[in-house]
Amino acid sequence: MVATKEFLTLPAALILDFGLGELPERIHPTVWMGKIADKLGSELRGGSSEHVCLKGGVMVLLMIIVSIAPVSLLSYVLEGSHWLIYLLITAILLKSTFAVSSMGSHLEPIVNSLRGGNLVEARRNTSRIVSRDTDDLDCEGVASAAIESTSESITDGVVAPIFFFALFGLPGAFFYRLVNTLDSMYGYKKGSLKDFGWAAANLDTILNYIPARLTAFMVSIGAWVSGENFRDSLGCPLEDSGRTSSPNAGWPMSAVAGALGIRLEKEGAYELNSEGVSPDENHVLRSFSLMKFSAIIFSVVVTGLLGAIVILW
Repeated sequence: MVATKEFLTLPAALILDFGLGELPERIHPTVWMGKIADKLGSELRGGSSEHVCLKGGVMVLLMIIVSIAPVSLLSYVLEGSHWLIYLLITAILLKSTFAVSSMGSHLEPIVNSLRGGNLVEARRNTSRIVSRDTDDLDCEGVASAAIESTSESITDGVVAPIFFFALFGLPGAFFYRLVNTLDSMYGYKKGSLKDFGWAAANLDTILNYIPARLTAFMVSIGAWVSGENFRDSLGCPLEDSGRTSSPNAGWPMSAVAGALGIRLEKEGAYELNSEGVSPDENHVLRSFSLMKFSAIIFSVVVTGLLGAIVILW
């Protein structure tokens, strides 16, 4: 029964995410981590302006202790429980590190706004999932921004947490989700948070290095399964992944661009798959389909590997 409770956790978590959606905010572990990080960050930034990078590093370390220690202890306690209890609790907790259903809930109003011709509303909805200024985006720019965000979420909302779960169990998935959350809160390349968020941003970059490249391959397999352009989804990352300032973001974005045959552009920053067509709301939906296919495929692969390892061990 040990083997069963180990390798069924991941598919159970994905089924919960697809079927039930996001946990309520009041019981969502990521929301809790964000609130603690917000309070701790405010306290550390409120004093002297000296040693800002060091203070940011201290915040990351303290957040790791505060957030990961309870998860590690719970995982240890659950090891001795009935396999059904273990499966249910760990699946719910692991599901909280995913972002498939939450991305779908953000994309739906964007697509509806674009279809209804309400560009102002589409910009406003898009601003909730991207850091760039959306006020001057046209319909193509809105669709491109939404697809780029979806592409990056395949890495940080699916592949990376599963990758670290496979390596280090539930604490590994939570460790990644914590670092990614801190990066989204403080990891800005300019402005007042640049120095304070340096540790979180660089740790997030390191953690995403392998998952980002795995994501590009999963997107390609997803493109093949779903009837999108498999060849270009493989080739585009090799040509365009280095065009973004981030060493990781270009991999999933260019894979999705190649798979859908579209051009993704952030004005003044990068252009991916320049020969592609302009994206629209239908491409936004197709990018989300690629996200779901990628999640399922990677989960099947990892579940199979975990099952084989546990059984053979």
